[in-house]
Amino acid sequence: MTLIRGDPQKPLIVLSVFFGALALYLFTLAPSITHRHFGSDSAELTATAYTLGVAHPTGYPTYLLLAKGFSLVIPWGDVAYSINMFSAISGAVTVALVYLICDLLIEMAFNNARATRHRASAAAIIAAASFAFSPLLWSQSVMAEVYSLNALFTAGILFLAMHWSKNPGASAWPLFSAALLLGLGLGNHVTLVFVGLPLAFVMVVHLRELTRGTMAKFLGAFILGLSVYIYLPLRASANPAINWGDAANLNGFLWTVSAVPYRGLAFGYPWSDLPGRLVEWSDVLVRQFNVPGLLLGILGVWQLRVNRSPLLIFSALLFLPSMVFSVMYDSSSATVYLIPAFMMLALWIGVGFYWLVDITDNTVPPGLKHSVTLFPALFSVVLLAIPGLSLLLNYGDISLRNDNESLVHAREIFQEVESNSVILAVSDQELFPLWYYSLVEEGGRGPTVISTRLTQFDWYLRGQHERYPEVVPAEIAGTYDDRLIQIVEFNLETRPVYITSEADFLLNYFDGSAEGDLYRLLSRKVSQ
Repeated sequence: MTLIRGDPQKPLIVLSVFFGALALYLFTLAPSITHRHFGSDSAELTATAYTLGVAHPTGYPTYLLLAKGFSLVIPWGDVAYSINMFSAISGAVTVALVYLICDLLIEMAFNNARATRHRASAAAIIAAASFAFSPLLWSQSVMAEVYSLNALFTAGILFLAMHWSKNPGASAWPLFSAALLLGLGLGNHVTLVFVGLPLAFVMVVHLRELTRGTMAKFLGAFILGLSVYIYLPLRASANPAINWGDAANLNGFLWTVSAVPYRGLAFGYPWSDLPGRLVEWSDVLVRQFNVPGLLLGILGVWQLRVNRSPLLIFSALLFLPSMVFSVMYDSSSATVYLIPAFMMLALWIGVGFYWLVDITDNTVPPGLKHSVTLFPALFSVVLLAIPGLSLLLNYGDISLRNDNESLVHAREIFQEVESNSVILAVSDQELFPLWYYSLVEEGGRGPTVISTRLTQFDWYLRGQHERYPEVVPAEIAGTYDDRLIQIVEFNLETRPVYITSEADFLLNYFDGSAEGDLYRLLSRKVSQ
């Protein structure tokens, strides 16, 4: 019986898995900015990466730098399309890593005694394909967002941690690499902290192998990766067009990296509504892998408990915190935080499939084995029942290949208004596409786009005055409405002022007329 060991066919399989996932993501890729799939931040992240600004808290320095670099080396398509491709490639590399992790997981779980090469590889393909076609990862790999890159960091750290734990006395470079990725990945999304739990577990299990020197190097690698946050004050000091929080000073930096505006959402979901949320999230879970996938995942959990309980603890330390955080996060888009948990479930599916093939092979009579190609049949059935069915059920909802709505809407607005006008926008869905069109498509020329909601912050008004002194006055104070009234009055006599539909509360203070998708403010209403 051939045991799992160096396999010359593995690189070919990994490349096949990668290119298969990449083909799916590129075929369904958004051609430009989008607001679908909880992607309202897509336009902002793209525009911020293009201008090397500071995105909304926590700033996302790792994503911005990598997306900017990627957009510079892709010779075709517009900026948004290039950065969408970055998400697609991140998702495809993640899928390839899931194959490698599952292959290693099976090898470690079954102690090399029963794990034949072709069965383990087939099980790893099942895991990778199931994850690749899961609607959540798929949806985040076809547009500019941080979650496919977060999945890539998660998979990379898991693989390195398992590789080191397999032979902790041989070399510590996988451990140092995992520390570097953890620090760097936290500059992409702070929920990567959850993968630190299984990494810490592996280190505790092999504590005897960790010298003081090793721990010092581990900490140094982590700090080196985390130093990517230096980007925020460096760029904020230049007052780029998008500059959340003014991270050039300590208070602004802390406000940004600690995500002050969103703290109340974390673990803020009302307990009274929790039963409904659990039902909703259960439906999301089923839609990722279908019922056959869940059953195989349960088998995988059971086999890890029987064969190698430390591996079950290792995987549960990522699965459970990700699930709890997502369930308790008070936002309709919180399902995206389930992606690391679903990655782990995909790995359990691979383990479950391997065990199913193994137990079937041991129970089927020898005569029937020779007359029926049992293993290829099982592989084909599972491949059709999980990724195949996911493709059939979700393609229409996930594909963004014809989605130009956000870009077209922003272009139409810019074509409707005068080049020296001011546009006041409220919601992310209204504001961010206008930011993108203004800063990327128009190169910063044309109408000035102001966020009404950010005017509540003094740092935003200061930065906008520095960039647009002819639009935003130096001294603005008072309530939210007062600040907007002052900006409007400052401009009414010198330039056209427009508001988006969600800013129509300003019609309580100004006379206005509807012009296309906007309202033009004409004059201050006379007090009654």
